[in-house]
Order: sequence, then C-alpha cells, then structure tokens
Amino acid sequence: MKKFVKLGIVLTILSSSFSPIFVQATEQVTNTYTAAEQNATIEEAMTTEESSEESVESTVATTTVPEQQTTESSLVESSTETATTETSSETTITSEPETEATTQTSSEQPEEEKPSKVKTVAIVGAEGKPVKTDIYVTITAKNFDLWKDFKWNPVDKKEQYFQKTFHVKESYSHENGKKYLALYNKKGTLIGYIEEAMTTKGTSQAGAPITISEYVTVTNRNHVVWGHLYNKKNGRSDKLFNKTYLAKEVYTHFDGIKYYSLYDKKGKWYGYLNSVAVTTATSAAGAPIKNNEYVTVTNGNHVVWSNLYDGRKGRSNTLLNKTYLAKEYYTHYDGIKYYSLYDKNGKWYGYLNSVAVTVGKGAYGAPIKSNEYVTVTNRNHVVWSSLYNGKKGRSSALLNKTYLAKEYYTHYDGIKYYSLYDKKGKWHGYLNSVAVTVGKGAYGAPIKTTEYVTVTNGNHVVWSSMYDKRKGRSSALLNKTYLAKEYYTHYDGIKYYSLYDKKGKWYGYLNSVAVKKGNGQAGVLIPTSKYVTVTNPNHVVWNNFYNSRKGTSRSLYNKVYHVRGYYTHYDGVTYYSMYDQKGRWVGYLNKVAVREKQAAAAYLGISRANVVNQLSRNQNNGYYLGTPYKGLGAGGYSNAERFMVPRGAPNRYGVGMNCTGFVAHAIKHSGANMNKITGVANSYGGLANAYNWRDALLKNTMHYSFNSVSDLLKSGKAKKGDILYFEADFSKPNPDCHIAFFWGNKPSENKTWHQVGRGNIISNIFSGTPYSKVYLIPLD
Repeated sequence: MKKFVKLGIVLTILSSSFSPIFVQATEQVTNTYTAAEQNATIEEAMTTEESSEESVESTVATTTVPEQQTTESSLVESSTETATTETSSETTITSEPETEATTQTSSEQPEEEKPSKVKTVAIVGAEGKPVKTDIYVTITAKNFDLWKDFKWNPVDKKEQYFQKTFHVKESYSHENGKKYLALYNKKGTLIGYIEEAMTTKGTSQAGAPITISEYVTVTNRNHVVWGHLYNKKNGRSDKLFNKTYLAKEVYTHFDGIKYYSLYDKKGKWYGYLNSVAVTTATSAAGAPIKNNEYVTVTNGNHVVWSNLYDGRKGRSNTLLNKTYLAKEYYTHYDGIKYYSLYDKNGKWYGYLNSVAVTVGKGAYGAPIKSNEYVTVTNRNHVVWSSLYNGKKGRSSALLNKTYLAKEYYTHYDGIKYYSLYDKKGKWHGYLNSVAVTVGKGAYGAPIKTTEYVTVTNGNHVVWSSMYDKRKGRSSALLNKTYLAKEYYTHYDGIKYYSLYDKKGKWYGYLNSVAVKKGNGQAGVLIPTSKYVTVTNPNHVVWNNFYNSRKGTSRSLYNKVYHVRGYYTHYDGVTYYSMYDQKGRWVGYLNKVAVREKQAAAAYLGISRANVVNQLSRNQNNGYYLGTPYKGLGAGGYSNAERFMVPRGAPNRYGVGMNCTGFVAHAIKHSGANMNKITGVANSYGGLANAYNWRDALLKNTMHYSFNSVSDLLKSGKAKKGDILYFEADFSKPNPDCHIAFFWGNKPSENKTWHQVGRGNIISNIFSGTPYSKVYLIPLD
C-alpha cells in the first residue's frame, strides 16, 4: 500500500483546445489507496459541463505529496508524451515522492493506458472554491488589506483604492472563516482580493453611498445632473450654477467618476453631480467665485461679516452709498449671495449680502437715485460725459445755475458725482459733488382744491416728495378716480395733484398731464369696445350716477350688449356704458353684473381694417381667387401650412387650400396672434382645422347663432370681413363643417368669400355640406 494525499476537486471546464488548465488545491488529507481505489476516487471527482460549442471531458489526475505538507495551488498540464507541472502566478503546490510512492508520467505508463485527451486537476486551496459573483462594491473601511493572492502578498499603494468601486466576479470562503472578494476594475483587470467586511455592496455600478457632510459650490454649468446614475437625467448643472449645496453622500462609480448627492437647506434633493462640476468648500458659505465687479452699497440695514455667520465686522450703514470692488463672492448654502468687498487701496471690508448692493457698470459704481436740486458753485472742475473717459466741458459753463440731480455715483476712488438735468430734461453731464451746493427744493406751495380726477396716463412718476423721492409709477393708478385735495405748480411750470382715495389714503403727487378732470365723483369716461352678457338681474341701471335710476338689470338679463366706455368711480366701482345691438344706449351698469367677451379682432390682436385690407388688396390679382382645393386628408398634425398655400404665394408644399386654410392664411397675414387659436384648440390639422377655430372663438369671443343663412341676413348684424362658421349636421352622412368670410357691403347682402371644392371663390353664402347652425363671429 502507498500513502496518497486525497484532494478535493474543483473541475474547470474548458474547450478541449485550451491548455494549460488552472487548478487549485482545497485541502490536504493523507490516505492509503490501492490502484483501484485511486481510480475510483478520480472517477467520483469527474464532472461534465457543456460549453457553447462542445462538451469537454475532464479527468482528474492525482498528485502525491508528503503528509503534513501545506496544500498550495498548482497548474498541471499532461500530454500523451510527457507530464509537466507548472507553478501558477498566484500559488504553487510542491510534490515530493516518498520511497514507495510514484507519480507516473505518461511516458512510464503502458502504451495502451495513455490518455487520448489532456487531463486537468483543479486543486482547491485554503481560500476555498471560487463562487461566481456579479456585484459592485465600494471599499469603505479605512484600514483595509488588499492581497495580490492568497499567499498574502499585499497590493502596492492600496490607499489609492479607498472609497473606489469595483466589480466582484468571484468570492471565496477562506478556511480562516473570512469571506474574500476578487476585485476587478472597469478594464476587467484583477486588482486583488479583499475581505468582504472591508467593503459595502452597491445596488449598481454606482457603488455604495459614502456618508459625508460637505458643502460644495457648482462651478461648471455643462454637466448632467442625474436622478439615477446614467439612467435618469434630472437636468443640467447650469440650473445649479454658482449655488452651494450640502453633499450628504458621495458615490465613486465603477467607471471612476465621483458623484456628489446634493441637497439644499430645506432638504430638497437635486440629484447626483460629477465632482469635477463642483468646488468643495470649507463651510456652508461655499467656495469663492471670482468676480471683480464694482458694487455700490445701497442698503444700510445689513450685517457686514468678517467670517460668514461666525464673526460680525459691523453694519452696512457705515458703507452706504460707497462703491467697492467685489473680487469674489460666495453663494451660501442658505441661498444668500455674499460679496467680498475691497476699497481702492486693497483694504478688505468684509462680506456683505448682495441685496444690500447694486452692481455698477464700471468703477463709478451704480446710480443712486437722488432728485436733489444743486447749484454749481465751483468753476474749476471737469464735467464728464462718461466718468473718466469722456470730457463734456468745464463747470465754469454751468456756474451759478441750478440743476436737478436725478442720481449720483460714488466712484471707487471715493469721489461723488452728480448727474445734472435742467428743467427741460436736458442732461448736462456728471460733476464732482465738491463743485455744487445742494438746495432744499423748488416745488412751490400747495394750493387747496376739491377736484375729482381720473388717471389716464400710466407713464408718469408718482412722487412722495416732489423731485426728492419717488413713490411709484402712474401705471399702478391707471383708470382710477381720485380726489385732488391740493395741487402744486412747480417752478418749471408743471402742475402736480396730491391724490387721495375715498378712505383718505394718500397716493402721492402726480403731473396734471397724467389725469383728466371729471364732472363729479364718477370721473371721466374711458373708451373701450367689448361685448358683455348680463348675468345678474339685481343691479340698478343708472341714467345719471346716483341721481337718476333708469331701471334694473332684470330687463337686460342674459342679453348681450356692447360696452363703448366705462367709468371707475371715486368709490372704486366700475360702471359700463352699455348699448344694445341696434346702437341704442341702455345706461350705466356695475361691471360685476356682467360677463365680458371680446370681439374676434381684439381677441386675435388685430382690427377689422387689417382683415378687410388683406383680402381687398388681393381680390383682383389672383392671389387667392382660383386657388385649387386641397383637403385635410394628409399632411399630419404639424403640417397646417400644407393647406394654407394660395396661388399668389406658392411654396414647397404646392398650391392648394382647404376652407380653413384660406381663413387662417388671411387672418395670419392680417397680423393676428395665431396662438389664440392653437393655444386653446389644436387637434388634428391645427390652424387648418375649422373645429379648432370654432372651439377657440366660440369660447372666447362674441358671436351670434342662426338657424339659416336667411336669418343671418335679416339680423342686420353682419359686416364685411366677419367670420362665418357652419356647424356640421352630425345626423347626416359624412358630416363636415365649413368656415368663410362674410363679404357683403351691407348686412343683408348675400355674399361670401370662401374656399370650396371647385376652388377659391366669391359667391352667395352656402356650405358644401349640411349644417345645423350658422355662427356669425363679428370682428368688432
């Protein structure tokens, strides 16, 4: 009997053309075998698997080793002539024959026993069998070991792999009780073996999140912000540019890219962003962003910080109306932007909230509203047309004259410059403040009055202190009536009203040219043109405001009227001046009693004249007339232009229109806003589909409906250029609608201009298909 090492076998299945075969040893146990027993053991270890092309038969060869010898992995290659044993790059196994033991080569075996195929042995070592794995892990333990092999040869410079993500293709359960993972990089190269406990498993190639708490400022606008790495885009970094976020975790992707997970101060998550798109900050203030802007401090109620939120340096009132160089700024995590301010000598003044400054266009800073009257008292200064760049003259030419300084600049060099205007608004240039003396004003004394005025011009300043302080613009008061308790006639000849509402609230001083005086508390009539339906029957209809009742809105209920003007009463109520369809005045009615509808022209942003002129100038030149019919049967949703091609304007789609294409072309070339149609209804065909016109216009504009063309002509409502729409009779076969222009010179003239099957024509009013109603949509 001889002693043999009984080997646990891991069979490696490869194509029969591949050699050598890598084998690993798993355990060492010594036993004595007979030749028959040896062959039986070999047969038990044999397994067969199919490759993608053929079945490979693997046979176990035994190797004798001395008892007590440590089992190591070896690479064994056998041939029909010789058997050689090679040591693998990772592990080796030493074979030492005993006196009676023989490890026979194929040359020592009987010829008839020579194997016909290469036989391989898979010898498993202490690391155990490799288990195929397909996961991604991130090295998260700081004190980790990384091995080249299971001889415990360490990987050089292992620190470079900390917090990196790798692909695990195999794992090993070592006899030491620990599990090891084989790490591969994105090129498929084996990096080494690591204890599983030193890693964290990721859910994807992004790896595992590493908890951090870092503030980062987005400094690159050209990167994708991911909602799920490489699967879902949340947007681009330009929307986060120059803002600071809290990175609560970081991922080091398998491809080597580092991604921050970004949150704002409210905890809102913004996505994952490539680390090259951010700059890491040392605090919540974020990273400094180079700037070099000149800013003027215009708010004195802010803290000036020496260290953001940690050390106060002072208040902004000490810097008020002075200009500084902001060499950089910070966008704090809380969303506030802070400028870092320096004076011309390079002295640093601290960090200041950006809302406390106004950015200037140059070293002269930002304009500061002033509206002071100043008299030039020094003749020896330059008058600048562009500060320090263009001389306009000398102050001697302005000496002893008074000007309105609408604003001034405090230059970076510390000098204050007034911007001077005369009473006609002529600008005279910028002048050093030491060359002038500031006056107290020139607006005169108040004159008592009791007048009701309506603001009719929205482009004037409303003053809280005339020429010294602006209260707003007259656009905020437009079309409202106020009580003028006094007025001022300024030295420049302008009259200013002092305005109050019915509750006694003061609104400011306003130039008299911006108002019109009314005959009473109703103010003045403001012209308009709109159609309304009376929807409330319980209001008074006035003949003369508050003095004479004409009736109640019950007699007008659910009827349509034309509003030609309105009054905004001193008490805040708006009254419409209403006319019936025959042009008869009905009276004044509170606007809350009606529902407004525009005429079609106003809704589309054009006038009747626009439409009539577009058609009339092309009536006799063949531009429209004679254009062949092209039905809306092809072309698709986005190709309405295919069906809007008159003879006079051929294009790549070829000449041809359907009925709606003709109307759309004429209206569009009258200057209309076509989004008023497609923005409301935009089904198949777009502008070339009459149902879209019906849905938009009937919903939003004034219209009348008739049962027949005869009823339409008898109504007296139609005017040249109005739109006619024939609703399809859906009870009949092949229903279809029709749209056209009324082209009569008087309301009763039976004439239309439309596109029909035989082309573009002017004819009597008809629809080519049965209709249930005909709608008149007036332009005004």
